[in-house]
Amino acid sequence: MRRLSLSLLVVLSTVLVVSLAGCGSGSGTSSKSGSSTSSQSAADATKPLKAQAEEDPTTEICDTMIKQAVTDIVREPYTTASNRSATDSICTYNFANGSLTLRVHTAKTNADANAYFDALRNDAGKVTTLSFGSPAFAASNGTTVMVKDNLVLVVDPTKAPAGVDRTNTAESLAAEVLACWTG
Repeated sequence: MRRLSLSLLVVLSTVLVVSLAGCGSGSGTSSKSGSSTSSQSAADATKPLKAQAEEDPTTEICDTMIKQAVTDIVREPYTTASNRSATDSICTYNFANGSLTLRVHTAKTNADANAYFDALRNDAGKVTTLSFGSPAFAASNGTTVMVKDNLVLVVDPTKAPAGVDRTNTAESLAAEVLACWTG
């Protein structure tokens, strides 16, 4: 119980730091999302995509604020590797004995993002719905998935170092990214 309280304190402290300091060098995209627990509302799904902000929201996963969150949460040294395709941006945090991967899938429309999110949820089997203000879930393997506008974030802790609370780590990092995207 004490470990859970300490983990929660670390998460809340990190979220506060990110909220106060901001993310990246730009502003990221910002909008209100639907409150549906499965996907964004139909009204949000038909809204046109936002103009590209100063900072590409898909690069936030490998940016300074998220790196600091990884440092604060995992507490092990790491290196990062990033790559990008036409639809996916990936940042892998490589530790001595494991890794943690954050991936952002960029869909053409909000409706496409919702469909991608729903497919991931259906493939995940048993999931827990998360309350992030954007539709999100945690899979039984600890992976956290969230949709925001036309972006789908996947935080995969399945190869995290031994002793790392995979579920709390993934949920905390997803909250950090969402704070960057809406802050």
